[in-house]
Amino acid sequence: MRAKYNMSLLFLCILLSAGCAAPEDAGNDGAVKDFLKSIDGEPVVPRTANRLYISPLRDRTGDYLPLSKLSIRLKESVNSDGRLVVVQEKDRSDLLLEVSVNEYAIQNIEFDGLGQPVKKRIRIVAGASLYDMRKKRPVFSDPLIQAFRVYSDTVPPVSAELQVLDSVIDELARRITAKTVSGWYTQYMNIIEKGGR
Repeated sequence: MRAKYNMSLLFLCILLSAGCAAPEDAGNDGAVKDFLKSIDGEPVVPRTANRLYISPLRDRTGDYLPLSKLSIRLKESVNSDGRLVVVQEKDRSDLLLEVSVNEYAIQNIEFDGLGQPVKKRIRIVAGASLYDMRKKRPVFSDPLIQAFRVYSDTVPPVSAELQVLDSVIDELARRITAKTVSGWYTQYMNIIEKGGR
């Protein structure tokens, strides 16, 4: 959040400097005023919003994926966060969240000397869009919220595929919740996503 605030502050300073340096008749005054009006200090979730409706999840992968499990975990995650409460009726909501699962893959990523896979990765990519029902406008849209886990079903520590899938679904629900409530989910990113090894 601090980085986002600092970038906004830097941009504002540059914009104000440019406005101050330009002659008064250059017409920059209107652009500066428009920009300043657009900064309302509102967090991602409007302060007055308390109730969230989650539309039925959509599966765009064509693969079997337990969407009902993801839907349950997402509702539990939002409710346990405490900022919003999930409601069952769309017309009673302040916000509307739409989620689609766009990619589901089990990938072989490491092989033994005989060419047999010894490590795999389960990866799910979802898109999420949040709408302000009162103001009738989008809050955000992110097509690339991902969660994944590397595992092996042949070499220790051995993990069962369904167990790994369950943990990836949990992680995806936490990431979608964080994105919905705060606008980002970087606190859940692992070392691989942050550019480490």
